[in-house]
Amino acid sequence: MKKAEKILLICLMTVFIASTTGCNPEPDIVSYVDATMDAFVKGETEEYRKLTKSTKEEAEKIYSDYIDIWTNFLIAGEVSQELKEDFREIFREVFSKARYKVKSSEKIKNEQKYIVTIEVEQITGLFEGLRTEVGLKLKNWECSQEKRPNDEEYDNAGYEILYECMKSRQKELTYYEPEEITIEVAEQDGNYGIINRDYRTIRDALISIEGLEETE
Repeated sequence: MKKAEKILLICLMTVFIASTTGCNPEPDIVSYVDATMDAFVKGETEEYRKLTKSTKEEAEKIYSDYIDIWTNFLIAGEVSQELKEDFREIFREVFSKARYKVKSSEKIKNEQKYIVTIEVEQITGLFEGLRTEVGLKLKNWECSQEKRPNDEEYDNAGYEILYECMKSRQKELTYYEPEEITIEVAEQDGNYGIINRDYRTIRDALISIEGLEETE
């Protein structure tokens, strides 16, 4: 596997809500952040499209890219498109169960920025101990073979075992107690958007990746 530090270097998405006009030119920041998270985490894009005037294709790409980042992190080698889609489906299912609530926003004095507070229950149980579990099962598979597997056979078996382990874990996800995180929403060229580094803040808060770097 690739190192955990490389996991999900989330696309630096430039997704913004257009500033409204009239008596109240400031956008509804809480609704914007909630809609943006629903779009890229769960693929629920209807509200996001309304707020950002995005096309269906643009909104769906944000979600697809997010799922692909997780998938490509786990799959370093060549696998069948069918198996790759199986991994994507696991992540779709996992993140459809993400728990978060955008609670409030507060404008920073004298700046075109807002501090937004989000309550998150971090998903746990998908990755903890996964590296060790897959390693042990792969060794058992290798010992069961009549002849020494070649590299391609070894890799294929490894990915199949990884998928089966994750599929099993997917059904038994748990959550940590709710914790609050804060992110910034900033103005840019008359529009407002979550600043890029805070997509990583959200990403890290949503799911625990503890255990991916275990020593086998």
